[in-house]
Amino acid sequence: RDIKEEENYPRVRRGNFFEVAADVAKHKPFCLLPQGLRGERKQGPVNLPPLDAVVGNPPYVRQELIPKRGQNGVKPMQAKEDLQEICAEFWPGLKLSGRSDLHCYFWPAATRFLKEGGWFGFLTSSSWLDVEYGFALQEWILTNFRIHAILESNAEPWFEDARVKTCAVILQRCSTPAARNAQLIRFVRLDVPLKAILGDRPDENGRQTAAEKFRAEILACKRNTVREGWRVVVKKQQELWAEGLRAGRLFERQRQRDLTAHIKRQAGDGDDDEGADSIAYDESGNGMLHDGTTAYGPRYGGGKWGKYLRAPNLYFRIMERYGKRFVPLGEVATIRFGVKSGCDAFFMPRDVSDEFLEKYSKLEWLNAPLMTHCKRTEVECGHVRLVEAGDGTVHPVEAKYLAPEVHSLMNASRPVIAAAELDRLILLVSEPMQDLKGTYVQQYLRYGEHHAFASTKSKAVPVPKRSTCAARDPWYDLTYTKPGAFFWPMAQQYRHVIPANPEKLICNHNLFDVHPFELSEAQVAALQAVVNSTLLANFKTFYGRYAGTEGNLKTEVVDVNLLEIPDPRHVTKRVAKKLHDAFAKLCQRDTRPMVEEEFMDCHSVERAKKLAEKPHGLPWELQQPDRRALDMAVFELLGVTDAKERDALCDELYHETAAHFRQIRVVEIRKQEQRARAEGREFRTDELAADLWDALTADEKQPLAEWFAAQISGGQSHVIPEGHASLPDASDMLDACTVFFRQSEGGKSSVRLLALASRSHAEMIFTLAKLGLHGSLRLPDAESAARELKRSLDARLAAVTATADHLARSRTSDERKISDVSGLLQHWLIHGKPRREPRQADLADKAND
Repeated sequence: RDIKEEENYPRVRRGNFFEVAADVAKHKPFCLLPQGLRGERKQGPVNLPPLDAVVGNPPYVRQELIPKRGQNGVKPMQAKEDLQEICAEFWPGLKLSGRSDLHCYFWPAATRFLKEGGWFGFLTSSSWLDVEYGFALQEWILTNFRIHAILESNAEPWFEDARVKTCAVILQRCSTPAARNAQLIRFVRLDVPLKAILGDRPDENGRQTAAEKFRAEILACKRNTVREGWRVVVKKQQELWAEGLRAGRLFERQRQRDLTAHIKRQAGDGDDDEGADSIAYDESGNGMLHDGTTAYGPRYGGGKWGKYLRAPNLYFRIMERYGKRFVPLGEVATIRFGVKSGCDAFFMPRDVSDEFLEKYSKLEWLNAPLMTHCKRTEVECGHVRLVEAGDGTVHPVEAKYLAPEVHSLMNASRPVIAAAELDRLILLVSEPMQDLKGTYVQQYLRYGEHHAFASTKSKAVPVPKRSTCAARDPWYDLTYTKPGAFFWPMAQQYRHVIPANPEKLICNHNLFDVHPFELSEAQVAALQAVVNSTLLANFKTFYGRYAGTEGNLKTEVVDVNLLEIPDPRHVTKRVAKKLHDAFAKLCQRDTRPMVEEEFMDCHSVERAKKLAEKPHGLPWELQQPDRRALDMAVFELLGVTDAKERDALCDELYHETAAHFRQIRVVEIRKQEQRARAEGREFRTDELAADLWDALTADEKQPLAEWFAAQISGGQSHVIPEGHASLPDASDMLDACTVFFRQSEGGKSSVRLLALASRSHAEMIFTLAKLGLHGSLRLPDAESAARELKRSLDARLAAVTATADHLARSRTSDERKISDVSGLLQHWLIHGKPRREPRQADLADKAND
């Protein structure tokens, strides 16, 4: 088209979108364009009428990068405060959180252009569907628009470089409450690439026709529908509003419980904060729910809309039949952050008392590197403990001012925590400084007053000057902490461990204290078992959020509050006993990952793809009888009375859970490899060897001892003893058929002889012993058979060496790396690849069951 013609001139304005929106709101022209006959230079205004539709893909910018007023170079309509004000002006009553990502401000500004009944389509980050800063956006949408559809792809990123999921939202402006409440919302999940659904359409008309056909199919869905490659979950808009009101009441009850219990609101995180904004919210925009300025009452609290896109079909079937037996966890328990000290390096030191007592004798005690000297006998009797602060300095502190602290669940292998497993302490002092005169703890506090501890989150200032500490009186008082009945970890990966806290231990801010509310002892025990069930391991994945696109699931206080759990208040004596017994057995062994072991050993995308092509198998954890007994009891608690139905539900739950974690692991492997390449990091020897292991056949993977045993049908049994083996020369007239084993015990050496029937017998024993094989095995009686078996053994070992070397050279040209990888592969081919097995104590317990 000739853009010199007035009617063809593009009506496009370049500029700050929020300035444009403000101009239009003030009835200023949208833009100025050339007008009149060809050749004229007049500029005429183009006014923007109420629009039929607005479509956009606003930029994704994390809130931390949005400038604030007063910062250098910040222009009008760029600061966060300006954006909040203009949105509130366009839509009175709308108050977006200061932790909102940039795209959230585009919604109210863009919809300001719409006429009644006008359409709105946005492509944005999916985070607003679940995080707390999105709750205000949800309420605004529900009270001003009909939601037609929300779409998300489970098969492809719509933007290759994005680390967050993306969703498409279709709204229609509507001021009629009845019409909004009756609206059917289609939550559409795409399980294959969009191109596979629309087909290969080379021309625009074909693509448009296919898209319109797909739209019609979606709108035709009046109930939950599963099609090949996509799924629709249908919810009435009124249902989402009702869920939000329920959440609002729940949040208010949580706040009232805290007020009743005189719980102080904690500021910041473990290593301090910067500014008041981070006091109320974390970096994901999730607040503490206990902000004294907020009173939810009967108002909309929020909703976990993402579950309608990400939860498996099993979830909706269970909810359809047994939904009334579920309850938000926050309804039966109060969830609170662990201790936010303001400086973990100072308040949560390591206990090094035993290390110092072992290292420094009575004569050497004066040489011990202590910041304040103390008597060795004070430490020996337990009156004083030696603690190592985060800066490496060691201080004596009276034991009465210290308590065990659960810093993370990194080393928690079972769903129960004991103080004996911990190496961290927490400083608990409430007395005024002047009352501590003459104590070691006063000396430690004085040290904190004058020394700064390094932190990536705060300025290098002495501990009392950190904002979290400065908000306390006195600055060091952490004694307000009330331990919970069990801990919920903020960050989780492939294990599901929600440990009980029978010793009333204190945890830090990486964990949440869970306090059961108005439950009997039996109901508390049932709740503890339920939260460790596979059902909750599955449900938590669509209530929390994965960090970027990797395997670290993050759950916030708001997520745990809203998490749906089987209601422990319905438990009967019979089901209570089943839950108790199953959970007790679960506590006797280590909890393993809910992903297949070979995926945990995998570190390359190529190998992960090959593994993913295999049929789904169950990880070790989901094969254990104690876990199945627990999960079967949980289904019984839900009211599933038929044993066959419980079995079928359990099988499907395990399949869905294993499939989910397999997918998450594959994505994580891809991201790890991308990061390794970006950082120029080499893969470790064991990573390369594990990747190559899958290229071997089942026969090649057979350990040498198993292969050797399979070659012999009869013969005589021999025992290869421990020790260094040696074999005399074949010409030795006395001992050519004898293998000598030199053994050392208690500083004394001894020699054990193993006399064999022939030289071939002796050479086989010697070869196996040099490879590190010991114990009982059979050898053929006849010398000819022994000679033939020795040839087969030599050929097997030669093949092992050649195979390992060939595979190693296929992955690297570095001779040192080739030698290392080949050596490790040879070791596995001879002895078998080690597996992550339960501890021997666990195996003994299982044998005794």
